[in-house]
Amino acid sequence: MDFEPSPQIESSQDAPHPRLDEIVRRHLTTEYQETIPAYAQQSFSAVQQWVNAQAKPIILDSGCGTGESSVILAGRYPHCSVIGIDKSAHRLGRGLDQPLPDNVLLVRNDCIHVWRLMHQQQWKIERHYILYPNPWPKPGHVQRRWHAHAVFPVLIKLGGQLIMRTNWAIYAQEFARALTLGHCGNSSRSCQPQRIDLSAAMTAHERKYLHSGHTVYEVQSVLGT
Repeated sequence: MDFEPSPQIESSQDAPHPRLDEIVRRHLTTEYQETIPAYAQQSFSAVQQWVNAQAKPIILDSGCGTGESSVILAGRYPHCSVIGIDKSAHRLGRGLDQPLPDNVLLVRNDCIHVWRLMHQQQWKIERHYILYPNPWPKPGHVQRRWHAHAVFPVLIKLGGQLIMRTNWAIYAQEFARALTLGHCGNSSRSCQPQRIDLSAAMTAHERKYLHSGHTVYEVQSVLGT
């Protein structure tokens, strides 16, 4: 398959955002109280029923797009239930040309709502994948990046092994720094991004980035320990 080259991310930032520490520390000491919409709660009820029936450890694939990565994870971890979340009906509707494995559920919902509902129900996650989140490269949009968003402390509290991939070095640096700040105030728990070499892609974005010669960065951290 031919690909149009993917452009590098352009930003006036040439280093982590100067207010990152201030923003993350503020979120870590406050509670996110925005009302969760009724539609999100109804959708989550169906997720709860499916998880209860599966009775397996949970893997989250947040921002799963078409669900390609969710299916790959289901094959890699057959002992787990994989929940792919994406708020775009268009992306999920593009779907796959094969039935979903029994241990995969694709959910149209906003990650912000699902994470908060999972936390309210005291769910603990085995593994959590965030593959190529929207980088929001304008400095004024920094608080739209997951690591500087008010929901970030909830993400941490879900626990498990967190794996985030991006093709923007600054996003990886900021994400790692936010995780370091979020480790219960223990500054000795430092988290660092790593460049990774991939032999196969998990998502369409990843496939395009590899084809275009982009460097891919991964941040991993075991949360809740």
